[in-house]
Amino acid sequence: MIVRRPDVSFRTLRFFAAVLVVGLCASLSLLQPQGRRLGATYRDGKLTVSIPYIASESGSGRLTIEVLDPDDKLLGSTERRLDIRKGDGAWKQTIPLSEPMPFEDILWQRVRYRFEYDNADHIVGEWPKKI
Repeated sequence: MIVRRPDVSFRTLRFFAAVLVVGLCASLSLLQPQGRRLGATYRDGKLTVSIPYIASESGSGRLTIEVLDPDDKLLGSTERRLDIRKGDGAWKQTIPLSEPMPFEDILWQRVRYRFEYDNADHIVGEWPKKI
């Protein structure tokens, strides 16, 4: 009795498995709601950001957003008072930079933000994020 080996090699199977895993990861990242993603646009020396948040309570407070270089040098900042509602939302803000930079350099900068309620020690979203 002669047994034939299938024409599909181990290398081919491994390739298709890798393509399947990459495709699955890409489709899962697309399932994340648009409102829950950090967004940034750089134009004319200003960085416009959209920062998603989840607030456990409604209230007023102070939002501070800073743009930092990799060495933590402050490149631009903004601060404003606002009211937020309980649940999901997004802050949209334009931050003028102290000096314009080429587009390819803005990719290395970070955004640090913090929302502090007026009447509590509660803070919503305090961490640096890569642009």
